[in-house]
Amino acid sequence: MTVARFVFDAAAAVAVLFGGLMVVTRNSVRSVLTLVVAFFALAVTYVMLLSPFIAAIQVIVYAGAILVLFLFVLMLLNIGHIPAERSGSRDPLSSTDKSSFAEKWVPGLVRFANVARDDSRVYAARSSCEATVESALSR
Repeated sequence: MTVARFVFDAAAAVAVLFGGLMVVTRNSVRSVLTLVVAFFALAVTYVMLLSPFIAAIQVIVYAGAILVLFLFVLMLLNIGHIPAERSGSRDPLSSTDKSSFAEKWVPGLVRFANVARDDSRVYAARSSCEATVESALSR
């Protein structure tokens, strides 16, 4: 494995990891900051794919402008973090019981993988679309 491939794989893994953390984090400011890390990792993957212009646009437009706007609005509205005792729900990543995160997410991922693997529905939908197009063209 070359160094370039390793850097690409590491940046892609960081982007996916921090994208997932952005979704499950309850604190909105932390969520935006994890999205910044995911955008920078995505920019690294663009550089490794020999697309430096798209990487620069990614950093300037998304991480530089849009996410700063998100942070400005969040801090302007002064949205605080609701304590777990009052909200009635817990952040699965900050809890002391790490099995709760696995119990919630792993079955969903397994179901998603099984649905994605089942191609019979895709072929049925494709054939019905092709039949509709053919009947429309034959008119």
